[in-house]
Amino acid sequence: MKNKAYIKPTKPALIAGIIAIIGMLAFGVFFMKLLIDDGSSVGIGFIIIWFLFVLLIGAMFVYNLVNKNAEKSVGEEISFTGDWSKNNTTIDFNTKLRALDALKKDKLISEEEFRNKRAEIMNSQW
Repeated sequence: MKNKAYIKPTKPALIAGIIAIIGMLAFGVFFMKLLIDDGSSVGIGFIIIWFLFVLLIGAMFVYNLVNKNAEKSVGEEISFTGDWSKNNTTIDFNTKLRALDALKKDKLISEEEFRNKRAEIMNSQW
């Protein structure tokens, strides 16, 4: 079974990105003024393309910051196989008990530690 997970940037990363975009826009305005004063039509064309890309990237940052739904965000989509429901994210009791028994047999834990940990495992939710 194929499942999907959606990952979007964290809020601090988005805010840092928006601050960087504001800096890039300020740089573009400053550079555009220099190019207009110089009369460079090629440079002005480049800065217009620069503004379009910076505004597009800035719009994605703002959209991700405002949008609460990760599925609809402009982020990463990861596909994976298997069932990753809450019940399957932990190691099952059988595996835990067998690992604990192996530790006891290898004399890596004492009998008292074994009994305490076994009781802890048995008392956890099934």
